[in-house]
Amino acid sequence: MENQESSLQSQSPNSGTGDSKDPVMNCCHKIQLMTFVILLLAVMPSLASAELKIAPDKFVRSANYYLEAGIGIPPSDHERLAKYDLLILPAEAQIYNRSLFTDLRRLNPNITILAYVPTKSYNFQYWFDSLHDKLANRIQDSWWLLSSSGGPTSVWPGTRMLNMVSPWSKELPKYVKEDIWSTGLWDGIFYDEFSVTASWVNGGDIDIHRNGVRDDPRLVDVAWERATINMLRDTRELLGPSAVIITNGDSAASVQPYLNGRMYESFPTPWEGSGKWQDSFSSYLRLHNEVGYRPVFVINASTTRNQGAANCRQARFALASTLMGDGFFSYDHGEEEHSQIWWCDEQDANLGNPIGPSINQSTGNSVTMSGVWRRDFENGVALLNSTDRSQTISFEAEMERLRGTQDPTVNNGQIAKSVTLAPQDGIILLRPIGSISGSVFINGAFARLYDQNGRQLRNGFFVYIPPFSGSDQVLLDDIDGDGHKERLVANQKEIRIYGSDGKLRLTFEPYGSKYSQGVSLAVGDVNGDGQIEIVTGTGQGAEPLVKIFDLKGQQIGPGFMAYGQRFHGGVHVATGDVYGIGRDMIITGAGPSGGPHVRVFDRYGQVWAQFFAYDQHFSGGVEVAAGDLNGDGLDEIVTGAGPGGGPHIRIFNVWTKPIGGFFVGDPKTFAGVHVAVSDTNNDGYDEIIALSTDIFKLSAGR
Repeated sequence: MENQESSLQSQSPNSGTGDSKDPVMNCCHKIQLMTFVILLLAVMPSLASAELKIAPDKFVRSANYYLEAGIGIPPSDHERLAKYDLLILPAEAQIYNRSLFTDLRRLNPNITILAYVPTKSYNFQYWFDSLHDKLANRIQDSWWLLSSSGGPTSVWPGTRMLNMVSPWSKELPKYVKEDIWSTGLWDGIFYDEFSVTASWVNGGDIDIHRNGVRDDPRLVDVAWERATINMLRDTRELLGPSAVIITNGDSAASVQPYLNGRMYESFPTPWEGSGKWQDSFSSYLRLHNEVGYRPVFVINASTTRNQGAANCRQARFALASTLMGDGFFSYDHGEEEHSQIWWCDEQDANLGNPIGPSINQSTGNSVTMSGVWRRDFENGVALLNSTDRSQTISFEAEMERLRGTQDPTVNNGQIAKSVTLAPQDGIILLRPIGSISGSVFINGAFARLYDQNGRQLRNGFFVYIPPFSGSDQVLLDDIDGDGHKERLVANQKEIRIYGSDGKLRLTFEPYGSKYSQGVSLAVGDVNGDGQIEIVTGTGQGAEPLVKIFDLKGQQIGPGFMAYGQRFHGGVHVATGDVYGIGRDMIITGAGPSGGPHVRVFDRYGQVWAQFFAYDQHFSGGVEVAAGDLNGDGLDEIVTGAGPGGGPHIRIFNVWTKPIGGFFVGDPKTFAGVHVAVSDTNNDGYDEIIALSTDIFKLSAGR
């Protein structure tokens, strides 16, 4: 082979047979770049930890194959992109969008970001950046793949193909390590245009030896596969075992030992087997057990530009297929253009840990492809109908449909004992909620879950923990750090603590043996020592005295009056790290007959903030709770109007600024609303829980 260097930029991408016939390489390379220089922001990006960081119980898993860089990624899209668990970006984003990496990792510390790198093409149409200038300088003229007549070859318009049998297969891993991986921005590499064969290129007319002779296709493929394996082996050795390396294009067993997985583009992938769903799906399940590193697979569903994101059934089918394994779901225009930020209702579902593998219910095994597939999770179930006719599936226990807006005929929030799936369709169903953890609730109350925008997330349910009395305040939480949830119960006069085994551990009376006006309950680390303390408030008819106790029932400090001592409406209590200082503040709300007066105290009884949550002339008091509703690391304060007010919930930040509010149920009722805050679906964001003991008036909001 010649060892002659030439100017890469002088090569014309259209000087040969650039017509793509590649069934593996049909991937959109339309990366929108500006040719002028973009000044980098002075902020230093956070370095990647170079591993897959997603929690093992995170299902649904979402990915975005996002081939934009430069001004194609405005700062306004950073937050939207951070929602994904896995993001594939053009490698040149490290040049044009340096601040993007900082924002993504700040907004989503568990995101995995992969650099897009084609394995055998140079893109003359879109690459005008310093990173690819370095790549151009590495490529020697003798490394281009030629036809038997000496002309260039191509697998995609605007590109020219490189010969994997040349030293290019050795140079590519070096380029990845030295010019991309070394930045510390990436968690791994996405090798596109990947195949272990090349006999299909240019209609078979290729000359890997540059001797003017059309090569034997069998010999071409043997040599190509050997070079491809060596390229992957070198990449893995240079990047290390923690790097995520996935490909797009080939499922050959010979390359799997070096990989985490692959993408199935335009699922079912047209070039996988005969292009049928069975071919892609069987490969997807099989390769989970063949890859040499933690599996990372992406199923990329696609629709046409004419359809947009509206083809919910197609998306559900691909997403349900994804959930039969442990992969990531993505959805865009496919080969036409990978630059959409679409989000399906199903992607918000939190299914929790899988309970075993997927099973074909039609055959009772996981071998036969066609049928109705099911996979159970801690919090729900995924169903997939791969047949050509509708199928009805019944359940032993009631299940709950998702609440969605994109296809409300499917995701309508209804309770179901059976569902009928259309052909090539899928669905996610949730197990109904029956209890609340991590927040105090009123035993026997009717509970409904909302996000910070007032959108109801789940069906309402009664939350009752026997044998405790209705109207007792109950908390289910691991308060001592032993990995098991204890039960704290507050009645009219005392607090009882039960172990996870149900045995009573402790009883104490925070306000003495003669007190019987009721106890308000909260827990939190109010002194920053890493231990949980119990915070109590008095009920209606008592002075608003707040006290703090350790888990042995021993009082810490003298306590303090949250409001004037002559006020006898009692005091509601909550705790939250509203300042982000590593310890919880005590949040109080005046009890019935008081104004809607909210105060924030430290453990010594010093007031840090105060405000009126509603009209200051309202005299029904105010319920309080706190939690991180938006994932910013600071707890927001949530209030509910007391008796005599409507079921009005409001949200405040620590600076007492209202940042949201909504009514639950019928706004014309005046029983008020109790509030709690907890991350009920373990998605990292707390939800607002509206609690009512007057369900007949509020049943309209169920």
